[in-house]
Formats: sequence, structure tokens, C-alpha cells
Amino acid sequence: MTILGILLMVACFVSCTKSNNDNNAENSKVKVTTYTPTDITSISASCGGDVIINSGDAATELGVCWSTLANPTVADSKLSTAVCDAPYVCTVSGLTPGTTYHVRAYAKQGSDYYYGDDKSFTTEEDNGNNYATLLKGNWHRTWIEDGYDWEEYLRFEVNDTPGFTNYGYQNSEYGVWARGWYELSGETITCDYREVSVYVNPQGDEGTMHGFTSWEPKTVTYTIQSCTSNKLVVKESIYGKTLTLTKY
Repeated sequence: MTILGILLMVACFVSCTKSNNDNNAENSKVKVTTYTPTDITSISASCGGDVIINSGDAATELGVCWSTLANPTVADSKLSTAVCDAPYVCTVSGLTPGTTYHVRAYAKQGSDYYYGDDKSFTTEEDNGNNYATLLKGNWHRTWIEDGYDWEEYLRFEVNDTPGFTNYGYQNSEYGVWARGWYELSGETITCDYREVSVYVNPQGDEGTMHGFTSWEPKTVTYTIQSCTSNKLVVKESIYGKTLTLTKY
């Protein structure tokens, strides 16, 4: 083989491997750490990682990639974070029950991708009636917005469906409350709210409700992204929001 041929082979090898950097050595431009997956259910898992930029521009994309084979890349399934800020955790959903997956955190800098170590996990077996059992109880989330302490909650009363459900959200000045029935089909919860009300000052005057107003009945669907005994992640149909709720 000629010297020119050898040089061309070397140039091709460098070009083809440039954007698939598995090397996390100390002198690497970008160091990526893959977190051990948590909150594993039959169809989802919480995955994430951390990224340190040792040199060059900031990362333009962070996320995780996964596959049933070891050392997945972005050419397999991937999920990018909405904001390029590390460390980060995101919910990988749509998985197959009772299946072993491999996941790696990744970062994109320029046209190059950098990967963390391979982590594996196995989804839970689907017992066919798991969601109906896990959903029973009270779920809520709290946050602070515009100087108010907010609470949003969902309640499912019985294991078998159709069952009774409550929904509401409130701050110190007003709130929305609804009740009705829900049906569970696969990963979809359909809530048929027959009585929807708006009230003001729900937390003041020792719980006195003022300005009680009825709304038209509403049907809301929640698509389950993840469900464990103490954490529920759903996407609701009206605003397309993803809600992360804990049991209380």
C-alpha cells in the first residue's frame, strides 16, 4: 500500500469517529457522567447525568440515549433536555415491561457528541392491574409563582374503574375544584368532571368559600408517563402540561 493510501485511511478513520467520543479521560474537552437510573417502572425510568466543559464552547444539547444494546448513541432512542443546564434528570417513557435497557448521558459541543459510561436497568414486569392499584389515593404538587404558594392535586378513590375522582388547584386567594368519574384504559386516565367550580379565598376566613361559581362539565385525559407507589408523572390534555405529583 502506498503512503498516500495509508494517509487517506487515517484521515477517514479520524473523520468517522470525531463526533462519537466515548473517552472521558481527564484531558477530554467534555466530560460526561451518567447517573444510575431511578424510579424504574414497567414503562419508564428517571435518567440523567452531569457535564463538565473543560475547553471549547458551551454544550448546545444535553440529554440521554438508550437502547437494548450496550453503549447506545444518539442514533438510537434519545431524549434532550429543554434547557442546556447540568446536572439534569429526565423521564424516559414508552419502554417495554420486563426488558433490560442501556442508557448513557450525552452532550453535544459543536458537531461533536460526548458520552458518559453505560448504565443498565430492567423495567418492572407488567402485572396488568398495576396502575389501578397504584393510582388509589391523593396526589399533589406545590410550587411558588408570582409570589403565591400554589397547590395542584388529584384524587382517585377506588381500585376498580370507573371510580370517583377530585381535581383542584389553589393559592391563598382563589382556586378551582372539580369532581366526577374516571376510567383507566392502558396508560390513559379519562376524567369526566361533572361539577366544576371556581371559588375565592379558599385558604382564608377559616376555609370560607366566597363567590362560588359553576363551570360547564369538562373531560380531561391524563397520559401516564410514570407511576410508582409515591410518584405519578402524567401529561394532561388541555394545556399539554406534564405534571409530576407525589402521594400524600
